[in-house]
Amino acid sequence: MRFMLLWLFGIILGAAAMAQTPENNPKNNVESKYQALATFATVLEMVHSRYVDSDKATYEKLIQSAIRGMMEDLDIYTGFEDQDEFQQTSQVLNGMLTGIGVVISKEPDLPLRIVTTAADSPAFEAGLKENDLITAIENQNTASLKLTECLKLIQGKSGSTVKLQISRGSEKPFWVNLIRQQINIGTIPEQGIRKLTKDIGYIRITVFNTETPSHFDNAMKKLMKKNISALVIDLRNNPGGLMDSAIALASRFLPPGSIIMHTSSRDRKNEQTIKASDKVPNRVPSNIQVAVLVNEYSASAAEIFAGALNDNRRAKIIGARTFGKGTVQQIQQLPDGSAIRMTIGRYLTPSKEVIQNRGITPDVLIKVPLNDRAVLNLQLILHPGIIEPSEGRGITDYALKKAVSILSGEKH
Repeated sequence: MRFMLLWLFGIILGAAAMAQTPENNPKNNVESKYQALATFATVLEMVHSRYVDSDKATYEKLIQSAIRGMMEDLDIYTGFEDQDEFQQTSQVLNGMLTGIGVVISKEPDLPLRIVTTAADSPAFEAGLKENDLITAIENQNTASLKLTECLKLIQGKSGSTVKLQISRGSEKPFWVNLIRQQINIGTIPEQGIRKLTKDIGYIRITVFNTETPSHFDNAMKKLMKKNISALVIDLRNNPGGLMDSAIALASRFLPPGSIIMHTSSRDRKNEQTIKASDKVPNRVPSNIQVAVLVNEYSASAAEIFAGALNDNRRAKIIGARTFGKGTVQQIQQLPDGSAIRMTIGRYLTPSKEVIQNRGITPDVLIKVPLNDRAVLNLQLILHPGIIEPSEGRGITDYALKKAVSILSGEKH
């Protein structure tokens, strides 16, 4: 996640050294490439023919391991996916997966941390909570595993069981057995569409996938029938998803030609400015006032959408500074059904603000005490759009309350 944008320095240095450095000689580049490939082929053959366990040293396994290592050494978002992993990724992007219904985060040499659980999922029904640590999966210590390895252990066939060790605060670690099931990654839960006041609507978007734009259109039709004049869009705990989905949704709010984002790559010829389309099927009326709620887990596509509306002065951003994931990944399927996921660029907001490692700073900052975050995140699952739930152990949703106050003051 650590990047330094050194375009100017690189261009000047390259121009000054173009005629002098042997690295810029095409002949030397070709020779260097084939020398490296020769070394790789030598090691590949040595391991294949001599390693003690021959079943671990097939050409297929060794080459896949080499590709995986090559990709994962670049950055935490770049990686290799075998056939099963790629199938799971495709299901997620299309709104379905098989698992236990958790959003998790992983830092090197630390156990998995639960960010949130999906309503009615195996994890939710078992009582797992935000900030619970998954310290082991089937007796494998998660601190020593990579995120992709943890996901592979958690996911599996629907109806099968996975055993997790959970650590919660000062409590004694305990084990839970969860039955995997098909998880419908609904982008907008049914209870996440409501009227907050007489004329302020509310839509909660949990992820950006292929279905998000059409789901949003349906939600807006319901609210417009109720004569709303303002809208709160809740992106808290939204980890992102498909960039095209965020662009399509932003286009529904912005005039055609408005800048949504800028992208940069290693090849300056591929730098792009993405603008709002003039072929939007269901444009949101420009007189609808908008507030967008974010927090520290709003990332990637969620940041693209929030940044686009904010920079174009179409929405107020309320909440906590966002996650700060400002890189673009491309998934390329390989001939054997596996795939590589590679960072190919970075994106900037319309005003060319860097998002990577910085996030988006809200117009109105709302700090949620650490002790209240788990309760609020559960509240967002059970009672989205409710400022002060009357059921259970609810707390005041101050970000939502502030959004209603601001929109009430802005309405005409």
